[in-house]
Amino acid sequence: MHKSKLNYYEEILSIVLLALLRRAVTNAQLSATIQRATRAAKSRAAASKLAPTDNVTARLANALYAWHHDHRFLTPSGKPRALKLRGSTHSIEVLLRGEGVFASSERSLLALKRLGLLRHRGQGRYVPTDDIVSLAAIDPYLAEHVCSSVARLLSTVDFNLKSKRGDRLLVERAAAIHDLPLANLREFQDFANQQCRQAVENVNDWLESRRTRSHARHGRPTPVIAAGVHVFAFVGDGGRGQALTRSTPSAARRAARA
Repeated sequence: MHKSKLNYYEEILSIVLLALLRRAVTNAQLSATIQRATRAAKSRAAASKLAPTDNVTARLANALYAWHHDHRFLTPSGKPRALKLRGSTHSIEVLLRGEGVFASSERSLLALKRLGLLRHRGQGRYVPTDDIVSLAAIDPYLAEHVCSSVARLLSTVDFNLKSKRGDRLLVERAAAIHDLPLANLREFQDFANQQCRQAVENVNDWLESRRTRSHARHGRPTPVIAAGVHVFAFVGDGGRGQALTRSTPSAARRAARA
């Protein structure tokens, strides 16, 4: 792993440890927590056999987007076509390979089924459960998504801090209060999901329309860079607070999708 990326993950760990220390965790508790977390991470890594491909979850999301927008994978009525898992044409495997998921394509196929992102339609064919990736279980793909998200936030903050006056900054905004009545929690979830989902879909459409699939123009490589936005809602103070534990499972899933 490149040193700069390793530094980002080190920063992520330091932020997590800082959050624990701010909650009056003792040194003994901190050491025990680190040891248990390290053992659990090694165990999950050994069991998952997840290929070392960066941003697999983002590529899965891109594949789902193509399934809903690429005419090759749509029915005459514009709905996602029921596809076989594997095959050289019109299959989920082709979708994944189109997004650069090669080494881990078989594991990604199994993960799509395991995580409930596919719905069986009979005769070995599947359709997407939704048009977005919504992970609601502890999984290596979820772990990768969380780590990448925190790393991107740190990268955005670092980019803006190093920018000169007058430069265009990357958006990094928050809206929060500390005293929302619990009676308004579901209303907040519905409102935030509606507003944020529309905003993300608009940005996603803009990005997808400008992708350079071949990364080459007139025989010369086309410079490219990863870009995007990440929106999420939160309740509680960053821990598992009373408000968060009172939300229903279905509401929590909708909040995770925003």
